Amino acid sequence: MLPIGIDISKASFDVAFLDDDKYQNKKFKNDLKGFKNLTKWLKPIKEDKVFCMEATGIYGVMLAKYLHQLDQRVIVANPIKTNAFAKMEMVRNKTDKADAQSIARYCMHIIEETFA
Repeated sequence: MLPIGIDISKASFDVAFLDDDKYQNKKFKNDLKGFKNLTKWLKPIKEDKVFCMEATGIYGVMLAKYLHQLDQRVIVANPIKTNAFAKMEMVRNKTDKADAQSIARYCMHIIEETFA
């Protein structure tokens, strides 16, 4: 399973996943066109995906619903837990891109706990 971290805001969302020990990152608009561009960007990846985003009020609801309707696994995580995870890793960069990467690592942690 491929963990995909999403850092979401009102206007956009940053996506990150680990590919051969290197992060792939991309930013999308937080609207239907951006959701479709996300699925188009990830289409070449045949591995099962697990999308993980923080519960940020209303900003992520439509994306979570969109992915769920495509039969994708979606984890909406408590931001207190993702922030604690980042602190445990001693992450110092606080950018949307870095947050998406941290959420992807948190997602991997959840996958390992759940499916191990």
